[in-house]
Amino acid sequence: MAKTPKTQLHRTSLAEQIELYLRDEIMRGNLPGGARIVELEIAEQMGTSQSPVREALHRLEQAGFVERHSGSATFVTAISPDEMYEIAVVRKTVEGLAIRQTAKCITAEQCDELSVLVADMHTAADANDMASLSTCDLTFHQRICTWADKPTLLRAWTTLYYQQQRYLIATHPHVFPDLHQVADLHQPIIERLRTKDSEGSCLAIQDHIMWLWAEHRLRPDLFDQ
Repeated sequence: MAKTPKTQLHRTSLAEQIELYLRDEIMRGNLPGGARIVELEIAEQMGTSQSPVREALHRLEQAGFVERHSGSATFVTAISPDEMYEIAVVRKTVEGLAIRQTAKCITAEQCDELSVLVADMHTAADANDMASLSTCDLTFHQRICTWADKPTLLRAWTTLYYQQQRYLIATHPHVFPDLHQVADLHQPIIERLRTKDSEGSCLAIQDHIMWLWAEHRLRPDLFDQ
């Protein structure tokens, strides 16, 4: 009786590791849209059976990163401006709800943490390091959603964020030729949070999320890939 849960815990942990690895490969563009993922190849690469790989791919399918075609073939999903716009609209609603809660209880120390992350973004921008900047951006928004203490919102936000960020990483040379601009776009959010202005914080983060599409209306060439 004692062996069964241990085996299950190990297998679940392994599936999570494979999920994170594949998601990172997709996010970085090493597995682009349309790329085929073969369970057996991933299993051999990771030194495991196909079972945890299959579980990891199922999770990625639920999150919209891969899709299964005929038989057992699995492919990385393609991304398009229309889909990303829809995701952004949903994300701004979810993150707007979260930041309203966070603004009510956020501390000066937590605001300082966000400011440090913005400074780290500028450091990454100096090095033209989009991967590091993206990690700081993830932490910035993740903390705001976590501090809201609304687990359902956090779960919904996580999937939306990764999908949108995947698109931004792929298009950033066209969208953000100056990565310092990415860092600067976070500053109005911190300013509103420092005053515990729930409504102002909500509007600031929603403008932040939709900035790309406001620019797109003025510059359609941003999405000419």
